[in-house]
Amino acid sequence: MRKQTIPLVILLLFTFILVQGCASTTTATSVETGSDTQVPATELDGATLVQERCTVCHSISRVENKKASLDGWRQTVERMISSGAVLSSDEKEIVIEYLAATYPE
Repeated sequence: MRKQTIPLVILLLFTFILVQGCASTTTATSVETGSDTQVPATELDGATLVQERCTVCHSISRVENKKASLDGWRQTVERMISSGAVLSSDEKEIVIEYLAATYPE
């Protein structure tokens, strides 16, 4: 009976380690993918969102070279969302405010 217990304990430990590893990976990538399990917007800043979401399709230099007013950035961000950029409503506002403050017209 003792010989059967050791493989069972090893299997349980392996399963525990695997589950813990998957849980931490899911948390770390949820912000990047824009899945339903996102970090609350209050914990994200505009620079991070721009880096993670906007550079999926184009380089950061494209963002840095553009200058626009708040309304201009709003139009740009909304156009990018209609083209497939993934941002929640809160994230969208954070990005627009960041871009307008960092790259004003």
